[in-house]
Parts: sequence; structure tokens; C-alpha cells
Amino acid sequence: MVVGQIAESATSKYGAFCKKNSIHLVINTSEPISAEKKLPIRLAYNTNDSNQDIISLQTLATKNSHTYVKENKNINALNKNKYKLVGFPRTDISYQKELRTIEEERFSSKYNLGRFNKTFLFVSSFLFEDAFVGVPEKDLEKWDYSSFRKKTSALRDHTVKILKKFILEELNDDEVLLIKKHPWDCSDFWENFTASQNCIVLDNTEFITTCINASDIIIHTYSTSAIEAWIMNKKTVSIFLEEYSKDNIIHMQFENIAYDYETFLEIINDSSPNIPDVNNDILFNGTMDGQATLRLAQIINELKPLESLIPKRPPSYSRLIKLQLDYLSKNWGLRKYYLDTFPNRNSKLYDFMAWENQKSIVNRTYRKPIRKFVKATLKAKKQ
Repeated sequence: MVVGQIAESATSKYGAFCKKNSIHLVINTSEPISAEKKLPIRLAYNTNDSNQDIISLQTLATKNSHTYVKENKNINALNKNKYKLVGFPRTDISYQKELRTIEEERFSSKYNLGRFNKTFLFVSSFLFEDAFVGVPEKDLEKWDYSSFRKKTSALRDHTVKILKKFILEELNDDEVLLIKKHPWDCSDFWENFTASQNCIVLDNTEFITTCINASDIIIHTYSTSAIEAWIMNKKTVSIFLEEYSKDNIIHMQFENIAYDYETFLEIINDSSPNIPDVNNDILFNGTMDGQATLRLAQIINELKPLESLIPKRPPSYSRLIKLQLDYLSKNWGLRKYYLDTFPNRNSKLYDFMAWENQKSIVNRTYRKPIRKFVKATLKAKKQ
């Protein structure tokens, strides 16, 4: 089973499930970039415990995370080999032009982007109250939710002030600002943000790579989507507050940061792209090559169940899926018809079901091109 993380008390249930059923658990998070002080969270299980005895494999993306594991005396020497520096699998599609442009025509047509000469994209990292409904109190306390709320509120107000001024004073009729909400943001905050015809809030199910590919300049707060933009040679700028810069995520030390409106405009209007090298020693140290997913798949294929882990009746694929679906349906109420009948469209459940119902569309769109790409890549490696 491959999951994003088991650090929370809620997500730790996946770890317990795999341990109980003798199933290999692989951690491949979509957000592997951390500030130094938050590195321990990446290796946590059930908020306070280490995941080293639960997992079979965990991907690492940056040099600092790899060094942290090697020098961590609390991780058993035999378990350190479970943590592999493979790179950042999420970015592989961004790295490959033939994959990141798959939805280009559909996306442009859907939002009628052909009428604009320049496209700005704001990638929101802001989460509002509704996003935390149902989150166990234990998790909220562990991740210091009160401090997070304070920081979010300050950054949001600062960002809104700058963006509104930019829209009113600088955005031309032939330019557009796209707004990509955080995937967990089920509020209507950005929909109520502006009535400008040159400002479009994207559907929450849009793939971030497609959004970045269609844009000229990417605006954000501290989003790791900036890394995908750098891979695509896109200019980025962060709207931030200096008081929170001390404990920022590691990639932000290479970002163009605007603490005020004047600096924001200078960066936006600067003709030089100033794109950071993602393969520098501090970030990906040469692993940003579009092959991280392939490396991960090869390592997974090498996993072999230990004799002591083999249950009397190994679960078949269909039985494993049924066990997971039964768990999800009982704990989250996941039923496809809820998407149309659930009364509150601004809810996590509604968004979650929207993503689930998009799976067949995603499969039809990406399966063949990705298979073709993988076959060509493997063939080239053999030559």
C-alpha cells in the first residue's frame, strides 16, 4: 500500500491496517520539502511515534532529509535503509513536456484563455476553518493549530491586499489572474474575492501541473508548486511577511520574495526570469531528472515479504481493495451518490467525492501517454 503519510492519528490507521494484515507500507508524500525543525514530522507515526517499524519504504526528496535520517540516532541502523533518496516523484510529469501538456488544449478552451496575452496564476496555500472539520483534537494540538491559524490569517490578509491592488491598478484587459485553491480548501473565500472579469477561480479538481503549464508567472506564498514552475522555466514570486521567514520551507531560500507591493511589482515586471537550479546541493542534489517515480517503482518491485510477515491467507488484490473501501465507507460515508445529494457543496466530503469521481477521466486522459512514456524510458535505459 502506498500512502502520503501516517503521522496523524487519523492517517495512522493505514499503518495499523498494514501492520495487522502483513502488507508492505510505502510512504510517498506529495509534500516532501520541510523546514529543518519539521523534519521529524516526516518520519512520525500516530503523532508521537517513529514510523520505522511500521513502514517498508519511505521516499526522501532532499539532501537535508537524507542527512537527517543518516545522523538520527533514534532510527535503528537496520531501519535506515528503508528511507531512500529517490527524488520528488510528484514533479516527474512537470519535468516531461509531453506529459505536462496533455491537458493544455482542454484547459485553455475551458477557461477561454485564448483571449488573454498574459496569464498570472496564484497558487493558494491557505486553509480555512472548514478544512479542519472532523480533524481529531490530538492532531490539532500536535501541529499547533492555533499558531497555524494566526499565521494563515496574517499572510492571507497581506496577500489579499496586494492581489486586489494588482488587479485594480496593474492587470490589463488582455491579462488574467487565475486562482488555484488549495486542494483541501472547501470554502468560497476566493469566489467572493473579486468580481473582476480578469480574475478566474479554477475548479478545485484541476491538476496543478496543467495550471502552471498554461501560465506565464506563478504567484504563491510558500507553495512547493514553485518547484514545478522552476522545472518548467516559469518565473515565480512569493508574497510573504518577513516575520514568518525564519522557519520557512527549505526551497524558499531560492525564491523571489516580495514583502510589500512595490517589490512585488518589481519582480513581476523584471524581464529576467531568475529561475533557481533545482538540482543544487541544498535542494535535490541531482535527483531532479524526471525519473523519481521510476526509481520508486523499481525499489517497490524489489520488496520481498519476510517469512515472518507472510499471513496464512495472503490478501488478494480485490480483497485488499474491498477491505480499504469498507473502512473508508464506514468512517467517511463515501458513497458515489452523495456527490449530488450532499447538502453542503462547500465541504471536504463534497470535494473528496468530486476527486474520486474524476478518477475515470484522469485514467482515460493520462494512462496511455504515461504507459508510452514509461516503455520508451525503460527501452532507452536498456540500450
